Amino acid sequence: MRGQARLDTYALRLKSFCSVPRSATVVRGSALSTEWPDRSFDAIITDPPYYDSRSYSNLSDHFYVWHKRSVGHLYSSDFAAQLTPKKTEAIAASYRHDGNRKAADVFYEGAMQKAFAEAHRLLKPGAPMVCVYAHKTTAGWTTLINAMRAAGFAVVEAWPIEMERKARQNALETAALASSILLVVRRREETETGSYERAVRPELENYSPRACRNSLVFRRSRSGLGDRNGWSGVEGVHQIWKGRV
Repeated sequence: MRGQARLDTYALRLKSFCSVPRSATVVRGSALSTEWPDRSFDAIITDPPYYDSRSYSNLSDHFYVWHKRSVGHLYSSDFAAQLTPKKTEAIAASYRHDGNRKAADVFYEGAMQKAFAEAHRLLKPGAPMVCVYAHKTTAGWTTLINAMRAAGFAVVEAWPIEMERKARQNALETAALASSILLVVRRREETETGSYERAVRPELENYSPRACRNSLVFRRSRSGLGDRNGWSGVEGVHQIWKGRV
């Protein structure tokens, strides 16, 4: 009964989509290069590959062979190959680089940077790109953010969302993620380099002076440069947030 109720819910949702007055255009292609004109998109919403979490094309092969049997004759160009393409898939899979983890990381970050650069080209000035992402390691997050920054984006919002089913197969008796992060980024139009002392520190002082005084840990500058007392830099930034509580 539960399965039937779920199917009925999906059917109702599909019917509601059909009642939308404006139609949508579905295009299959590579995110690295498109034929759309510059600055023509009001927004881009993407759910990119999660670093090394999945080999998506391998999983897709399970469905691909059955879709090819059922509708392959209707979409012959989309099902021309025996299986899904693998070489250009944007994942950090060391087994596709002779076991070289560094090469896999470089490949993933390069592919993501190209995709984000294409998104940067397509977006109108001030238009957002929303990216849903999740990973358990700092390496996964570092490569994604580096690719965004290199493509000319700046993160303006970050929201955690619980969208992963606790009963899914890979979450049972494992430390699998229970939530994803919804990142909102925008084109970085300015070329000026930011400054902690000129921009971040004054804002922190205005927001919570007591937290800054009690929780910031300053370190002695090795070069002797900094303020008149010779102190510069910050360690243990997490203590700022601890001081706010």
